Amino acid sequence: MAKKPSSMGRQKIKIAKIKVKNHLQLTQILGEVEIEKKRGESFDQMRKTSQSQCWWEAPISQLDLQELEQLKDSMEASKKCVTNQASKFMDNQIADSSTFFVDNGNGIFDNYDIKPARTMPSSNDLHNHSLGFDSAALF
Repeated sequence: MAKKPSSMGRQKIKIAKIKVKNHLQLTQILGEVEIEKKRGESFDQMRKTSQSQCWWEAPISQLDLQELEQLKDSMEASKKCVTNQASKFMDNQIADSSTFFVDNGNGIFDNYDIKPARTMPSSNDLHNHSLGFDSAALF
């Protein structure tokens, strides 16, 4: 007949299982930290390589005068391009809007907006209340 382990023995087994589980979790976490560390080093290396090939990605304080002037010229060219694109976009928006021009006979064009007709209630509509019964039968 097998003996049942004492409560002290069961406690030791439980503690040992917890220690093994904690050790496995710690090992897994340390492995993940090492992977992220290597990944960060890889990103640093890629950034350094990119900066050597693409000088404009370097911090401004590290650029020399010629690079700064070239960067300024490039930014001004980009600004012109963006301004032209925005202007074209606005021209298209104006052309596609609901505004149209009508010749008033003097060779001057008046600007009109197309808007839905607004219906105004007539004075009869304002004073014609049924008050819950058929008023036509009264007259």
